[in-house]
Amino acid sequence: MERDYSPGRPPQLTKEQQELLRVELQKPNGYSSFQQIKDYIEETFDVKMSYPAVHALVRYKWNAKLKVPRKSHKKNEKACDAFKINFAKTIKTAISEKASSFETIRNTQIRFQIVLPFL
Repeated sequence: MERDYSPGRPPQLTKEQQELLRVELQKPNGYSSFQQIKDYIEETFDVKMSYPAVHALVRYKWNAKLKVPRKSHKKNEKACDAFKINFAKTIKTAISEKASSFETIRNTQIRFQIVLPFL
């Protein structure tokens, strides 16, 4: 079967170079920016590619993502305990002053998953 049109511009990297780049991208330490990948291509294969070309190849054609560590949130247990204790005291004060209804307090208790012994 023959095409009636041109297959398009040939890729800047050969298939062998692309395979080597894919292997490099799969390493655990990986790359944290497309600029680093672009620099790797220039150093290793002596091929100058534009940033958008590298981004399109890696991100959209190969569906690869950068290896960037995610932020982690560590709970401060002391602060959580202090919040629960202070919050319970605040609710007790609100009840004694009749500042809020029982329903509002119950909804707050359910929302924050706090067990208040007096309710």
